[in-house]
Amino acid sequence: MKDNCEGSKLKDLKAIDLLDTPTKKEYDEIFNLAAFICDTPISLVSIITDTHTPLYKSFCVHAIKVPQELFIVEDARKDVRFKNNTLVTGTPNIVFYAGMPLISRTGIVLGTFCVIDTKPRKLEKKTIRRAVIFGKSGGKSV
Repeated sequence: MKDNCEGSKLKDLKAIDLLDTPTKKEYDEIFNLAAFICDTPISLVSIITDTHTPLYKSFCVHAIKVPQELFIVEDARKDVRFKNNTLVTGTPNIVFYAGMPLISRTGIVLGTFCVIDTKPRKLEKKTIRRAVIFGKSGGKSV
């Protein structure tokens, strides 16, 4: 995997038409399937920029540290990294988070493909495996 250089990241984001664009039906279908697999109400792509969510509040900054693994926070209210985070204590009230790094075809980490819930969750091993497989293949689709 290459270094996360901003110029290359922006080029890759523009190439896949994901940055600041309206929702696309094909992406909605991918996100809906991810939410279904993990039985969560929310799924999305979180792009690593400091423009929407400051990096120090971002869950995905933690998720990209191990690019081939699913990063899971079963209850953010009890996790020392997140319990005082305003994304947990206020809107959108994130409690459960699972994120898989979204890596471009050129090897740049763009962000995460994640599922979120407002209540705690514990994913079964088979669900984690499905989510990892889906996250890796979904990343190639996005």
